Amino acid sequence: MSLTKEELFEHFADAVEEIEWYDEWEEQYPIVKTIIADEITDAQRTELEGLEKKKLVWTQHGTCERESMTAEFIEFEGHGCGCFASYAYHVSSKPHDGEDEVYSGLYTEVDVFCPVCNQNGEFENEDENCPGPDLSIINLDKIENDGCEDGVIRFYLN
Repeated sequence: MSLTKEELFEHFADAVEEIEWYDEWEEQYPIVKTIIADEITDAQRTELEGLEKKKLVWTQHGTCERESMTAEFIEFEGHGCGCFASYAYHVSSKPHDGEDEVYSGLYTEVDVFCPVCNQNGEFENEDENCPGPDLSIINLDKIENDGCEDGVIRFYLN
């Protein structure tokens, strides 16, 4: 199944919107340091607590399904699917406005049903050997992704 450029743009429109939203966040709040949650030391925790008072910390967290950002330092300690876990802490050079209403909830991963083998999202014709669409046609090939896996294409934004 070959899709036209217009069909690909239409299919990936929501993903493009989320990617542009993430890019805006990166421009608005430039990240100068990242600390991986599983590797945090007591000294780094103390540093992050101090930076949190200046509203410079964003927590990357999520479940096994999706990851997102929240404008504060939060140590989620969940394990297993369905439980929130913190993955990383990002320090910005620019403070946020407290509980940021614009970017909190910003996804760091974007999933799209594969338009080749799972266009309607019903997983009726998914193909484990599906090559997925040619993302270069709409310039999405530059964003890290795993291609089509089980009828879904996941883009990694950070």
